[in-house]
Amino acid sequence: MAFISCVNEQDIPWDLLPPASEFDKTEALGTLKAFGFIKERFSAASYDMHRLVHIAMQNWLKLKDEWRKWNEKAVNQITDAFPWPQHENRAVWMVYLPHAKCAITAFRSSFGETRNLPWSLLHNVGETSRITGIDAREGSPRHAEQHEQHRSIASPAGQVRRGQGDEPADAAAPGDSAWEGSPTHTHEHEQPCRIASPPGQEAVLMKDHPHTLRSMSNLAESLRDQGKYAEAKAMYQQTLQLQEAVLGKDHPHTLMSMSNLGALLSQQGKYAEAEAMQRQTLQLQEAVLGKDHPHTLMSMNNLAASLSQQGKYAEAEVMNQQTLQLREVVLGKHHPHTLSSMNNLAESLCDQGKYAEAEAMQRQTLQLQEAVLGRHHPDTLSSMNNLAESLCDQG
Repeated sequence: MAFISCVNEQDIPWDLLPPASEFDKTEALGTLKAFGFIKERFSAASYDMHRLVHIAMQNWLKLKDEWRKWNEKAVNQITDAFPWPQHENRAVWMVYLPHAKCAITAFRSSFGETRNLPWSLLHNVGETSRITGIDAREGSPRHAEQHEQHRSIASPAGQVRRGQGDEPADAAAPGDSAWEGSPTHTHEHEQPCRIASPPGQEAVLMKDHPHTLRSMSNLAESLRDQGKYAEAKAMYQQTLQLQEAVLGKDHPHTLMSMSNLGALLSQQGKYAEAEAMQRQTLQLQEAVLGKDHPHTLMSMNNLAASLSQQGKYAEAEVMNQQTLQLREVVLGKHHPHTLSSMNNLAESLCDQGKYAEAEAMQRQTLQLQEAVLGRHHPDTLSSMNNLAESLCDQG
């Protein structure tokens, strides 16, 4: 009961409970069920604790001066169980996520600190926030680059089209993954991963420590989210300069900062500068990471977006086609990033007036998104809108 009082009282998975033999777990849970303290869910895979019992147990632990001890045990247990979140293991981490947020919030509100929270857990929870589009701290939808993003843009004929977002194809360094796409075109947005940073980290770790550099990158992303582009650019440039000195110009973290800076230049409407930065980033990533690395593919997508923004639609089509082909091989035809590339290619076709080809691609994209993401997912709805616009374009 002490452990359960430190996590969310609903849908507590069997696998998250403290280590013990199956017999001991079954016996302990059976006793709690007999007294009505917990309720077993279907298939005995998870349990609920009554809200009043949950609160009463918390108060009892505080009275006995054991609240911090059990909070730390709960946080450590969740950290051990929580996997690095990806599209493929979404069903697993989504079960643990409410308990991780609950434990982190309880620790912060009770003890007023985050310094002693496991860095890896904060990192993982931050990554889930980017994937799901929900802010881990506030529980509210976020509009900025960290998540799937949907921006209206004007097509050549003046129609409004909707862009789509997706998540990083692979685990990036904390605070160092790049944002794909543009504010003016219907391209995906591969978003930066955030980590909650302990207070005074720079003073503790020194300014050129890799963790401090990651936090600088996180701060730059937050500034960009708020539209403070000049401040974000200065922070990006400072981070990049330090990373080049500390990590080297061809380090993956340095390359990701270059990609982030290129994305920001695009947001500022400096498309030629963005294109130059993205070409340089892509060239280095191909040499360092390989042509089929997810981060390389992300940069290919970014470059295609910058080309489209400058009206270089034929070049954008070629780049989007190459990105799609590689993602189908590397990630699979049903991966959300692959589906976003299909959408981007269709929009490149629309930009050139190839409406029939675009329609065929959009119908295929929509069909796959309905199967993979669901009919009510924002990307699916965006594709429905794009398909409707293509039909309008053809009269």
